[in-house]
Amino acid sequence: KVAVGHPSERWLSRVIWNLRSQRLETELSADEPSFYDDDGSEMGKTLLAGVGAIGSAFAYLAALGPVCGTLGLLDADGVEVTNLNRSPIFAVSDVLARASKVDAVARFLSSSGMSVQKYPGWWDEQLAAVQAESWDTWLALTNERGVWTELPFLSPPTVLHATTTSGWGFGVGRHAGADDDCTRCRMPRESFEFRGPCSTGGLPAGHEDNVAPRGALPFLSVAAGSLLLAEHQHLRRDGLWTVSPNQIAADLLWGLSSVIAVHRDRTPGCQGCTYQRRQSELRADGCSSWAK
Repeated sequence: KVAVGHPSERWLSRVIWNLRSQRLETELSADEPSFYDDDGSEMGKTLLAGVGAIGSAFAYLAALGPVCGTLGLLDADGVEVTNLNRSPIFAVSDVLARASKVDAVARFLSSSGMSVQKYPGWWDEQLAAVQAESWDTWLALTNERGVWTELPFLSPPTVLHATTTSGWGFGVGRHAGADDDCTRCRMPRESFEFRGPCSTGGLPAGHEDNVAPRGALPFLSVAAGSLLLAEHQHLRRDGLWTVSPNQIAADLLWGLSSVIAVHRDRTPGCQGCTYQRRQSELRADGCSSWAK
């Protein structure tokens, strides 16, 4: 913020963000438990759909801890130059080799404790292969080909998503079926394909033509990946999602003055929410988790 000319009132002060309660604290707690067990954290079977800025940040952060489990990587894109300043994994060598994002992230995770399954391609092209597996959680980080409007009807057990805003903000959402809203509800206009902005924000200085410049803010995608990992651990270990907020967001334009954490209930009349609730009831009755 100093480098791009933000005034001192916009700088970040020292903050303590408790990723379990999603609140800003006044002091550190000495007895706060770790997200990881002593012998490692079991991540279960997680499908990571979209391994760009936020997805690669999630994979990078997850590999920092003693984790095990299966991570499915789904993406159709290759690594481009524009990805290099937003990802902690992608390198110039990936661009020169024309590597796919799936291959680059899988190679990075090869020395971790996670097993990796690769799905290079669009979600609708890989849907049959994905549905042949029994996933615990889907991480929906891409909306190409309108997947967020279709996702409730694909009947995944639990969906987490994360985004960055068109400014200095980032956030994460949870959709657990019976009690939460669905990804269809979070769409600005469901008749249009929405692709969220990719970790960019306005800069203070203007050009001669009075057009405000924009710049990459790579820490936003890492922050969103951190929230995503925290919520994933809630699901896997604590069961806190039954009482915790399902929409968490923050904005760093004016420092970090607050964390917005709310619970969004099912939307009355929403077909996606109705379908998700029915599928959740079927799973509770011991039926197949996939719609026939």
